[in-house]
Amino acid sequence: MSPSTRQNSVSLLLEVRYATAMSEETLPGGNTDGAVRIGGVVHKRAAPWTPTVHALLRHLEYAGVDGVPRALGFDEQGRQMLTYLHGEVIGDSVCWPAWVYAEATLIQVGQWMRRIHDATAVFIPPTDERWFTGRTMQPGWIVGHQDAAPYNAVMDGDRLVGFFDWDTAGPSPRDDDLAFSALLWVPLTVPMPASRKTRTMSGIGPAAFICCLTPTATRAIVGALAR
Repeated sequence: MSPSTRQNSVSLLLEVRYATAMSEETLPGGNTDGAVRIGGVVHKRAAPWTPTVHALLRHLEYAGVDGVPRALGFDEQGRQMLTYLHGEVIGDSVCWPAWVYAEATLIQVGQWMRRIHDATAVFIPPTDERWFTGRTMQPGWIVGHQDAAPYNAVMDGDRLVGFFDWDTAGPSPRDDDLAFSALLWVPLTVPMPASRKTRTMSGIGPAAFICCLTPTATRAIVGALAR
């Protein structure tokens, strides 16, 4: 390769990298993990458990489960790459949108979690599995998102697209994953600040959410609702 050709190649590479850097869009809530979007791909800092999480995401992809980012490997900076889920997110908003408090959303969340749990009940982790929680897969467990909360949801109108931010996913009994989601979706927490809307529930939404679950999980959630 001649010096001029080599110089042209280097210049082209620099131009591509400059254009890529300029096109990076910092995603809301990405202050802690540096998540950015480049086209239809999310680039975010990798962690020691990222390879195991990617194995999980590939399992869900092969199982035909929608509403889950697809793992695309790693970029030249060592950041993990995931497909971008298009839709509305809460991001950094203080006042949460109306869909957070809609019974139709609550029902869809329950159905989505049931699909995830059923699909991951047969997931075989890599031999060197490593999760954020430090747990390992046990008989009868599933691999849950473990943070399927409103701030990680993606909506298209009144339709639940799915959930992003799978970094804290890990193995657990179904009840563990469900209980945390119920805290914010039903909700079972203390009332939101006055600046946020509150849900006036007819009872249909929570009941439908529970009907999407297994008998054991149902008993756990019903017990929480009764307290």
